[in-house]
Amino acid sequence: MRVNRRMLPMYTPATPGDVTVFTAASVLTMNPGQPRASAVAVRDGRILAVGEVEDMHGWLTEGRYRIDRSFERCTILPGFIDAHMHALSLGQNWQDIYLGYHDRVRPDGSIAPGARSLPAVLERLETELSRLNHDLPVAAWGFDPAHLPGVAITANDLDAVTGDRPVVVRNTSGHITYVNSAMLRIAGITRDSAVEGVVKDLTGEPTGELREVEAMSLVGPVMAGASRQSNLLALQGAATLARKVGCTTISDWAFGGVAGAFQAYQEFTSADDCPVSFVIAPFYRYLLARGGGSMAEGVKVHRQMQAEGNPRLEVGPVKLMVDGSIQGFTGDLRWPGYYNGAVNHLENTTEAELLKLVREIHSAGLQATIHTNGDGATEKALNALHRVLTESPRPDHRHRLEHLQMVTNHQLGRMAAMGIAGNIFPVHIYYWGDFHYEQTLGPERANRMDSAAAADRAGVRVSFHSDAPVTPVDPLFSAWCAVNRRTSGDRVLGDGERVTVQRALKAITIDAAYLLHQDASKGSIEVGKQADLTVLAEDPLAIDPNRLKDVSVVATVQEGRVFGATDTRNE
Repeated sequence: MRVNRRMLPMYTPATPGDVTVFTAASVLTMNPGQPRASAVAVRDGRILAVGEVEDMHGWLTEGRYRIDRSFERCTILPGFIDAHMHALSLGQNWQDIYLGYHDRVRPDGSIAPGARSLPAVLERLETELSRLNHDLPVAAWGFDPAHLPGVAITANDLDAVTGDRPVVVRNTSGHITYVNSAMLRIAGITRDSAVEGVVKDLTGEPTGELREVEAMSLVGPVMAGASRQSNLLALQGAATLARKVGCTTISDWAFGGVAGAFQAYQEFTSADDCPVSFVIAPFYRYLLARGGGSMAEGVKVHRQMQAEGNPRLEVGPVKLMVDGSIQGFTGDLRWPGYYNGAVNHLENTTEAELLKLVREIHSAGLQATIHTNGDGATEKALNALHRVLTESPRPDHRHRLEHLQMVTNHQLGRMAAMGIAGNIFPVHIYYWGDFHYEQTLGPERANRMDSAAAADRAGVRVSFHSDAPVTPVDPLFSAWCAVNRRTSGDRVLGDGERVTVQRALKAITIDAAYLLHQDASKGSIEVGKQADLTVLAEDPLAIDPNRLKDVSVVATVQEGRVFGATDTRNE
């Protein structure tokens, strides 16, 4: 069904004290006690009533309410939540050069075309560099050798098009960077560099590839710092991309390292027309650095940040990272390791360090959110959590594991027993499923990767996320991936691991709110909750599940404020 979204104003503020009743063809509440309705009444940014208009007359005082029929042919759901993305990085990347394989939508709605060969990547980089009117270090992003079989990018490749200008190219996973000779020289990276992750050739010279946090951090100080304006522009870009696909709450998982970023968040979220709310998870290295190397002092920094938040800016868990990226061959896989025989993983956090950090975070009453892609990383995280929870039980801790790409049934059972939640990344299946099937995991493991169905069978509460900018923020696409489990090559991975559309919608609404400790105020359409809504042109439960990713987003409502004409996917 086509809806004339251009008839809707881009932004309509709410009037304090007045009641607005939004009518719809259907309201999918995500409340099992009242799964459907036809109207939602909103007052002062909160849900006043849910049901039929004729049942709301007691709330409708003459002269202080209006019936909004803009969505009467649409379906209203709770506002979508992406509980694991990197909002600031997403927006900042669009200020850099895009070198990815797939076409991507920029914040202004235009298309950034993919570069589908190494020559095309280098040509794009050379062209974009020629347009710059400065000689500062330059960053590019999105390069993904998993989609260019047999291709690697070296400092010599980059030198041919960059000359003496220092350049950093970020792998789309965020776990690898590639730099040219000028950057190696300025960063002091030589054959004598002993940092693990500095890749060297057979002669012992650095190739320009830097793998994982320790190695990548060597070039961090070389890059120009972000300005207030660039930070605000980045947040605006991320918020725009998110609301276009129906998000009302998004996240910044592994916050830290960008000068002035928290101040930019405070400023941006304080504006009346800020279209989304944010939850940020400070990276443990950021807290350690701010705390002089002490996590106890880092916890104080975290507490101070929490106190300086606002209703649209919440400081949530502490982000930890065990392994890296499976498609980047830095993920931690248990026996038998990588299907193609590649060397297994690069450690971001030792088991001893992980235990110490989890213990300190837990004892401070905070939530830990731990990056684990491979089943080896998941095992290490669960061992640390089991030890800490045995020593010091705590109700409703909601510690959570991120990505869980290769979590096993046994590990899901352990998670259920400990009350550990999970945030699954089903978009892996589409973008890298074929690569995993053929290169990293092999058929059997690829068929059970990123399985929300397995989590449901074990009783583990899970959400879905985009990890943007790794993949585009788009909750309906994440849901489509979990429902259909189709790769970009149209292979179905694990037919028995599919979930229903209803289950997938829960994962991007109420279950995502649960993971963020926000389920008391968000995630379902119930009286008293925040009036965060997503308006779709069609009822996702009434269509072919293969079409789920193509349903148009008509508008979002955030704290009762309407943001219309948002979706560009089907223009």
